Amino acid sequence: MRDVVFSADGSLIATAGLDTTVIIWDANTGQQLNTFTTPARAINSLAFSPRQPHLAAAGDDGVVYVWDWTSGRLIRQLKGDGGTIQDIAYNEAGTRLAAALENTTIRIWDMTNGEALLRLTLGHDRRVNAVAFIPNSDQLASAGADGRVIFWNLLTGTAVPSDNLPPEATNADPIAINSLAFTPDGAQLATGLDNGDVAVWDSAARTRLATLSSHTSFVFSVAFSGDGRFLASASGDGTAKVWQMSTNQVAYTLSGHNSAVSAVTFSPDGTRLATASQDGTAKVWNAQPALDVINLTGHRAPVNAVAFSGDGRLIATGSGDTTVKIWDAASGSLLQTIADPNNAINDVAFNPDGSLLAAGGADQNGWVWDVASGERARVFQQHDAPINAVRFSPDGRLLATAGEDGVVRLWSMENGRLFASWNHGTAVRGLAFHPDGTILASAGNDGKVRFWNMDTGASIQTLAAHTAAINSVQFSPDGVRLATAGSDGAAKLWDIANSSLLNTFAGHTGAVNSVNFSPDGRLLATASVDRTIKLWDTAGGQLLRTLSSHTSTLHSAVFNADGTVLASASSDRTAQLNKILSLGDLFALGQNRATRLLNREECEQYLRGRDCLMEGKSDD
Repeated sequence: MRDVVFSADGSLIATAGLDTTVIIWDANTGQQLNTFTTPARAINSLAFSPRQPHLAAAGDDGVVYVWDWTSGRLIRQLKGDGGTIQDIAYNEAGTRLAAALENTTIRIWDMTNGEALLRLTLGHDRRVNAVAFIPNSDQLASAGADGRVIFWNLLTGTAVPSDNLPPEATNADPIAINSLAFTPDGAQLATGLDNGDVAVWDSAARTRLATLSSHTSFVFSVAFSGDGRFLASASGDGTAKVWQMSTNQVAYTLSGHNSAVSAVTFSPDGTRLATASQDGTAKVWNAQPALDVINLTGHRAPVNAVAFSGDGRLIATGSGDTTVKIWDAASGSLLQTIADPNNAINDVAFNPDGSLLAAGGADQNGWVWDVASGERARVFQQHDAPINAVRFSPDGRLLATAGEDGVVRLWSMENGRLFASWNHGTAVRGLAFHPDGTILASAGNDGKVRFWNMDTGASIQTLAAHTAAINSVQFSPDGVRLATAGSDGAAKLWDIANSSLLNTFAGHTGAVNSVNFSPDGRLLATASVDRTIKLWDTAGGQLLRTLSSHTSTLHSAVFNADGTVLASASSDRTAQLNKILSLGDLFALGQNRATRLLNREECEQYLRGRDCLMEGKSDD
């Protein structure tokens, strides 16, 4: 599928692609209302008239077909130069329609009588990919495979000089521009590029305001929301992203398609987004407002670890810059910096009452500080390799440390002595205490989780969980399940009682570095080297949301005490606080991503009685 558009009132959606047909749908119910067939082998672009009940479609036969969608009657055929039409667009009044052609020309028609008005040449020297009328102006903008954006004066039919709007290029090679869109007031222009970037320009000054880089493949489509606050982009990487224009950051990622996303558009009221994909489907999404994000900046190297205090009021971060920082979780303000270690910090952890903070890292020492004073309370020095994980026992009496030497050590917080030590066998990447304190789990480079009895010190169970290193492990709050994160790109959920696999969370495109349960155990956050955090429903395994506001590898993502904030640590040298949606809103998003209706049993199991789209459910 190549294009999807909303009607001017948002009540209809039209889709088209490689099957020669255009389909009109009810935007609220998803019911198919009408189908129009064209002689073209492929339809590349659609456009609803903003004032008339007309729908235009154009493709590889070089003809624009215009229907009255109320009657289904074909009312007009506008013939171009015989070459493929890449894109079409109406002006605000619906009186003109422009078409971008593969043969480097642009055609404009008078839609009141179907007469050809202009044939614009002497602009692009390669395929024209996109056209858009500039709001509140007598100008048109076009973009093409030559990397150029050209502004045209429609009164004279000539190009407007734009010396300070240079072609997109790498060295001497142009970077094709595939799409363009203006804000409703025409003040800003966005372009989608072949290199995966989105460029944002000041339309009047022709100066670049920002380059938005997050996609990993071509950007095929861009669209602004009706209020101009958000910009959506669709990419060959299989995702659409929504950017918050006040920060130029990704607000959220739509990742439900199985192939390249060809088109994205907002509904007129900005409450929904529609996407079309080469997987043959179109999807309608809730266009939720951007997540509130607080950036914690100040580290001079990758932030490797992040932790909340038990009451959720404080956040600790550990970095490759050898420092540990403590922040106010409400405001994001820096409270103190601890610089005792002399090498990179790999992990941090608060004790249960938040009075102590532990850290371990490349200097092979386990450090413990008094949070109130910032003074050093303990230093544990028996490891002979970097420490990767530190965890306090649920009662706070013990601290567990483990790392590259493969040894798990337990330290008494009362007297600072070594309480016990166990050999995992390979480097240990993660540690987790069972909520009742009777078991300690260690996860290592061998892809196994070993469970240690805290009373006897015996290894009571070994779980072969992954085919590569396990980077993180955590018990569910009720102690019944165990989550693991692997370098094999998957997170997994296990039943502890019988070591059975309950679910595999597959969706990341790189190693998963962290898993963390929400306080009620119903959500699982996974953080990956692919620069994203994913939120999953632990019962059904459903992906509910993808967060992608970091620009480099994610090392950790943890929930606060009430599950309303997710803190993350990244190699981009920042930690972030993401205010997440309510659980109900997350489940609603998950339903929007469903590829089929659920049966009643699945609704009860996965959504626990929440409103659910069920097979055979009646609206009566």
